[in-house]
Amino acid sequence: MRYNELKVDSKVHTEQWKIDEILIEKGFNWLVNAEIENARLEILKDILIWNAGIWYNGTWEFGVFRDGEWKYGTWKGGVWYNGKWKDGTFKEGIIYKGIFVKGNIQGGEIRGGKFIDCEISSRVKEYVEGEKEQEQQELEAPVIEPVKVQKLHVVVKENNSIKMKNIKNYKGFVKESTGDIEPQFVGNGFDNVDVKQIAGGIEMSSNSKTDIYNLKQTHGGEVIEKDGMYILYITDGELKLHEEHNEGKSANFKIGDEIIYSFQGKEYTGKIVDHFGEGVMVVLDKYLHYPNPTPGANPMGYNTDVSTISFELYDGENNPWGSIEMLKLNRKKYRFKF
Repeated sequence: MRYNELKVDSKVHTEQWKIDEILIEKGFNWLVNAEIENARLEILKDILIWNAGIWYNGTWEFGVFRDGEWKYGTWKGGVWYNGKWKDGTFKEGIIYKGIFVKGNIQGGEIRGGKFIDCEISSRVKEYVEGEKEQEQQELEAPVIEPVKVQKLHVVVKENNSIKMKNIKNYKGFVKESTGDIEPQFVGNGFDNVDVKQIAGGIEMSSNSKTDIYNLKQTHGGEVIEKDGMYILYITDGELKLHEEHNEGKSANFKIGDEIIYSFQGKEYTGKIVDHFGEGVMVVLDKYLHYPNPTPGANPMGYNTDVSTISFELYDGENNPWGSIEMLKLNRKKYRFKF
């Protein structure tokens, strides 16, 4: 069983399908895609809290891990209070205590715990006794302050001269560049990213490490960290927008894309949550029903339709739940072209 319970809004849910539905609605699709068992979960102030259970594999985006067992996977951020870590990659976050058997600790802060056979990067700050006043370590969800949206500065060339334009954010820039259309960029507004066209290329800066590295993954370039900011340099770049095609092929979709899936005369909205070579993983906003493909599954004439909310689609492949040709972007989409 994947879930023991989920506490949210003073209610406790135990139905597996209902917990999946709530997690997707709250934006925790990454947990739905992870391999887990007997998880006791809680959502408090829009923060996911893992109270107990076994995490086998997957990517942890952000949250609080109070206790349990971690077998393998990638931890991107949050607070680790206690538990047993068997192996995996810890990218950012705060570790208070627990046993870490093996793995790679790449960033964040270590304020306690036992580390047996782990590689700990020099980027990790390790507090020793006497270095800092005793931190309060009660098992409660931390208060996360919202990130303040920065102003976007875009430098454009006009008649061989440089002109600075101050735009409130990324969305304002692309809206101004495309008229009334309000496109997205790789499924994310990147509202806190500053963009500048500089001599010899493009400079993008933000205090969001995730945004900058997502941009690097798409366009390449080099990232440096300076004064708490992450700066991506892309050489020989030109700031342009082009419309992205949305035919039903895996190459035309990226992780985070909002999509529409047409099946048996109905349209289902959802997102692309993974991409692998010639295929994508789709998570819908509501369940899709299709006939049971098992021969003889309906001897008495009962309704034996199969329900699913997440599935894989590959180029040139047909499935009982449809094909990738039924997939399209939810709206017109643009991206920077360099």
